[in-house]
Amino acid sequence: MRVTDPADRAGIAVLALEKPKGDPEFNVYMPETRKARRVAGRTIDASMFGTDFSYEDFSHFRGMTTDGSLKCLDNEQVEGVENFVVEVLPGSEGTKYSRIVTWVEKERCALTRMSFFAKNGTPLKELEVPRDSLKQMGERWVPHKIALQDHKRGRRTELIVNEIAIDPELSDNTFSVTRFGAGK
Repeated sequence: MRVTDPADRAGIAVLALEKPKGDPEFNVYMPETRKARRVAGRTIDASMFGTDFSYEDFSHFRGMTTDGSLKCLDNEQVEGVENFVVEVLPGSEGTKYSRIVTWVEKERCALTRMSFFAKNGTPLKELEVPRDSLKQMGERWVPHKIALQDHKRGRRTELIVNEIAIDPELSDNTFSVTRFGAGK
């Protein structure tokens, strides 16, 4: 993922490498240093580019976490549309969340909402995908606008997708940290 706007953050990029077991590995490229650095340990809870998204939030949003337990809850209506509801109890020791509840629109199999809960059970963050921002790309429904409300800080971040490619032709070295660190 590369940031194009706002101008003071343009060129910043994140490379998330999924692993068969455990959490993904994140690398961040900063154009001013022309280097990529690995995000690890306590930094995983840090803000991505000064937004309300943390690297941990992003991994849950992308569905890249592989540990923890899943439980199907009762289906619910969201904006008059039937949604599956799934509860995840994260298995990572370092997570700040006790549970994450995700709503997925049944008909289009598209994410509509996520709630992130603190260890004491209070809601920390709410992610919402407006139904009209879901655009069909091939057989997939892809959100082009995602809003994250941080209840603890009293802030809101909107992520707007301007361009996305589904299943593009990519060379084997596209996702190497070395190439990424070169700003390519």
